[in-house]
Amino acid sequence: MTMAHIAAALLVAWSMQRADASCSALGECLGVALGGLFVRIDTAGAAVPVPRVLRPVGERTQAPPRNSQALAHAVTRRGPPAEPASAA
Repeated sequence: MTMAHIAAALLVAWSMQRADASCSALGECLGVALGGLFVRIDTAGAAVPVPRVLRPVGERTQAPPRNSQALAHAVTRRGPPAEPASAA
């Protein structure tokens, strides 16, 4: 039984190695084909629109509300319940 398991493990390892090699080869072929396609599109003069940035990322026009109850029903708290403030 041990020999059967060893043989099965070797067969699976060999087949996975072959599948990995074939997927890598397919990816390389696809990359070359798509790279050539994009170069042809770029040299054909097709203008790619560049998005206009209205404001720098990270800036806010107004701060978000701190103690808003708007989404209180959607909040899931994890861990032990909070201690009451009056516990001494």
